[in-house]
Amino acid sequence: MRLTFIKKTMHISELILFLGVVLTPAFFVYSYVSAVVDNSRYVSAPLPDVQLLIHLIGWGMVEFVTVILWMLIRKIRKAKEVNTPTDQLGRFLGKKKWYFIPITVFLMFITLLISLISKQNKILFPSARGYIRDIKSFYNLKEISVGNSRLKGYYVDSGNDYLLVIYYGNAQSASQVIKYLYNNAQSIIQEYDILVIDYPGYGKNDGTANEKSIHEMTEAEYEYVSKMEYKAKYVMGYSIGTGAAVYSAYQHEWDGMVLIAPFDNMINVINSYLPIFRGPFKGLVTNTFPNDKYAATISEKSLIIASVSDEVINVARAEALYDIFENKGEFIKMQDLSHAELFSNESVWDEIAEFLKSLQLP
Repeated sequence: MRLTFIKKTMHISELILFLGVVLTPAFFVYSYVSAVVDNSRYVSAPLPDVQLLIHLIGWGMVEFVTVILWMLIRKIRKAKEVNTPTDQLGRFLGKKKWYFIPITVFLMFITLLISLISKQNKILFPSARGYIRDIKSFYNLKEISVGNSRLKGYYVDSGNDYLLVIYYGNAQSASQVIKYLYNNAQSIIQEYDILVIDYPGYGKNDGTANEKSIHEMTEAEYEYVSKMEYKAKYVMGYSIGTGAAVYSAYQHEWDGMVLIAPFDNMINVINSYLPIFRGPFKGLVTNTFPNDKYAATISEKSLIIASVSDEVINVARAEALYDIFENKGEFIKMQDLSHAELFSNESVWDEIAEFLKSLQLP
């Protein structure tokens, strides 16, 4: 009776430790992805490389201890001549010496996939907080609200004849865009009134940013803009913001559109990193931003600026979108600008200013 209890205890302990050996790498993957994604919104968060080192050390120690205990239990069991289980799982475990390697790799891949799918909203929208504390230090700047005062942002009201509405990238905020324009793009500030509204969950706004809520935001913003008197109103999008700009141009009339680092469809962007979201698996992507669907019916003259050196959105995605537009407009392909530099580079803003000026010619 006691021998039977010992055998069962050893079998259960060995099985639990085996599962620990196999599953610990999967827990490492999920823990690392969660740490990087959940902390990406904080400026003081450790860099991904540091996060990787921290998690490798931590989970590596857990794996090392688990493997030692597993091997120790196996050694004790054999020393006491306790036979391996006679069921199918026991025979498999007893005869195969390599089985945990492919199982572990497979589970790590599945865990990575599940992590990315479950956290895709946070990956696309890390939610940049922040606001301008001393508005008076920026001339002609006002804080405004749209959509029944739910969505706040900034309006540069300099009395110009033209309005530029900007939709920013996923790691930016309205306050960052305004500060950049005042400090680095005076040609834009002096010639155009600027309107930048924060996405839900960004700046001072409550809520969660996703494709649906951003589309709703563009509708509320256009309703606000439609009541303004200007000779011309232009819409501009950068990176993920091109999804908002294209959608707004699809729904409403604008006098021109500027797209910086755009893409044709978010599914294609994701597939450029992990090419598995095809066929029925496309449905796993919840924020598709189908710019290719909307572009075919957009008549506004547009300017597209992309870069061969863009490490986030491949220039091929911008080219694919450009080919769909009915009114081709202009396509400028930069050579040496990174994704972030496409927004911060002065030559890009010079091109934008020149394009917008060309739209005002008779």
